[in-house]
Amino acid sequence: MAPEYIDDGVITIKSDIYSLGVIIRHMMMGRNSGDTTDQDILESWMIRLEKDSSQMRQQTQLLEIGYKEQIKACIEMLHRCTRPKPKDRPTIEDILLTLEETEARVKLVAGPTSNTVQLELAKFGPWGGDGGKPRDIKMVPYLLDNITISSGTIIDSIGFSYTDHYGQYHTIGPWGGKEGKNKIQLGPSEFLTGVSGTIGPFKSLINVITSLTFVTNTRSYGPFGKGRGTQFHIQMQNNGRVIGFFGRSNQYLNAIGVYTNQNARVARIGPSGGDGGVLQDIIDHNGQQHSAGPSGECGGSDHKPDVYAKFGPWGGDGGNPQDIKMLPYRLDTVKISSGVIIDSIEFTYTDHDGQYHTIGPWGGHGGDNNSFQLGP
Repeated sequence: MAPEYIDDGVITIKSDIYSLGVIIRHMMMGRNSGDTTDQDILESWMIRLEKDSSQMRQQTQLLEIGYKEQIKACIEMLHRCTRPKPKDRPTIEDILLTLEETEARVKLVAGPTSNTVQLELAKFGPWGGDGGKPRDIKMVPYLLDNITISSGTIIDSIGFSYTDHYGQYHTIGPWGGKEGKNKIQLGPSEFLTGVSGTIGPFKSLINVITSLTFVTNTRSYGPFGKGRGTQFHIQMQNNGRVIGFFGRSNQYLNAIGVYTNQNARVARIGPSGGDGGVLQDIIDHNGQQHSAGPSGECGGSDHKPDVYAKFGPWGGDGGNPQDIKMLPYRLDTVKISSGVIIDSIEFTYTDHDGQYHTIGPWGGHGGDNNSFQLGP
């Protein structure tokens, strides 16, 4: 029985969690656990599995690593569930998440099935403010199924559902203060290729998501919200697709970012401004304009890099925008002036035609100067 019931006669959901921990302990150790250590439990179960002829037919790696992960997870769970203080015990959601994550690791060890792909993905963003709590998914997404939005003047919340690489269905959110009423149900062959929106102030908040538009391979949904503020967007190319989201929220949706499939190529992120990440157009010395995204090229040279990505900025909205004009090829030196904060930054680089550029300083004077020269 839970200590709080024995001492005070109090029964809560955390008392049930304690009872679950006792059940797991009996399953793992038996009734006569004595001074059994966690290592004793692990070794006992591994010996039992090795003697099981049905388990011996399984992959050795699955036995040595996969099942060991499951045993360790059960041992950890029994300790967490039987902690003396109720507030220190996990919730049902925590327990289910631990089981899901453990199962996913075991399936990775077991090897890919015919419909399983590598669990790798890219993450872009978030765009928006730094208010609210961080929101993210726990299981790697494979296929986005639907999106639900609540909006008025701004975006109040977002929710979505997806399947993971093992066919498990996950419903996320709503992230924000209201349950969404606008549901986007993607068709069997429909997938999300782009997300755009705006960031702006609302009431006492400096930056929240004020609008969102979703673009698929067949149509566009939105805009949701009134769309005041600085714009942002991300657009995939070829077979790239957006398969999930992360961000920040409390009463409203403060920030949003996206997950993309592993082979996705970003056609464009931007435009510049606000707190979001950007890719900008750059003018070369011949006056030619080039997209600084993965699809862009550098003119006036035989060197044509495959990818130009730009992440950030991180910081506030004050000051004058600073950027380079020529596509860089190799960073040469960096000089920092700092004291309590960073007063300025200056750097030099060569472009793809071998021209040398000195940039900055961006910022004021003050603090100590520190510079470093990159080696060959």
